[in-house]
Amino acid sequence: MAEIRGGSDGLKLTAAGGEATVPAVGLDPAAGELARLETDQPENPFATRGYARARASEGSRPVVLEFRSSAGRASCLGILSGGPLVRILEILSMPILPAGDFGPPVRRLIREQRVGLLNVFPYHSGASRLPEWFPAEWRRQTEEFIWWLRDPPEVAALHKSARQGVRMAERKGCRVVSGTDVSILSAHEAVLASSRERRLARGETPGIAPSSARMRAFVAQGAGVVFQSLGPDGAVHSSALVLRSARGAYLHSMGSSDLGFDIGAAKLLVFKTAMALQAAGVEQFNLGSAATPGLRLFKTQFGAVPRPVEAAVYRTMGRHTRRALTAGDRLLRLIRRATGPS
Repeated sequence: MAEIRGGSDGLKLTAAGGEATVPAVGLDPAAGELARLETDQPENPFATRGYARARASEGSRPVVLEFRSSAGRASCLGILSGGPLVRILEILSMPILPAGDFGPPVRRLIREQRVGLLNVFPYHSGASRLPEWFPAEWRRQTEEFIWWLRDPPEVAALHKSARQGVRMAERKGCRVVSGTDVSILSAHEAVLASSRERRLARGETPGIAPSSARMRAFVAQGAGVVFQSLGPDGAVHSSALVLRSARGAYLHSMGSSDLGFDIGAAKLLVFKTAMALQAAGVEQFNLGSAATPGLRLFKTQFGAVPRPVEAAVYRTMGRHTRRALTAGDRLLRLIRRATGPS
């Protein structure tokens, strides 16, 4: 049995069957729904009102999904993007679901919202296995590195390499500052580019560069804080954008200049950032994944513990159908521009 009903908090989808499984979705959730999600998951930077506002500022639609069964409930924030004919649904922090068959109602939701791709990531949720709701176009097992901050970080507790890097940067006169002014992201992007160039020179694949507009939205909407390691002359040697929640933090992006890389500025930055986060009440500092052995070593030397997780992209409609509808969305956009006000 399935039912669609409307309400002041947006569209709701409820479905029952088997074990009385009930997912629900609120499109463009009201502040109250987001506040409840944020309160329920104080350790999750991907479940905050600031994160939802940042993604909405790009033209996407925040979605609160709730999964309920007789065994319990779990909620998460999703992001709908795309045109009126075909959409992409991102679930950035897929929760560990209660027991129950959520496949049928989720597939109905996907059809109702014309979703062509479902991108599911387990950032900060601890979900090590994702459900088999649709054929996976891409699936990857990876690890997140969690630095537990129940006690204040101490230099003496770091591995030897991190300890030496912190002390070297301090001897060189480096200091760490933080801010939420969008203007400081220019220096952040500069050191990100420097790090990418070094990885390319070593023959590594650095991955897709973070979106400049999205990073600015995170800072402008209160979802992120920038921490920077400065030299005695005020030059930015290393920079990190950290997504925040009441008791959690996620290292979104980080880079260092060539000089900063040589003098340990990145290690000082991570250590001092952890100190500041712990003092602010953060208990879980997620350093993200590690695409190379070097990055894995860098993150574990602070005492971060690897946690296995899985990410996947699901094809929710035929490839040819999706391409045709995507082309239709492009055509609609062109028509709107041509017929809009001059």
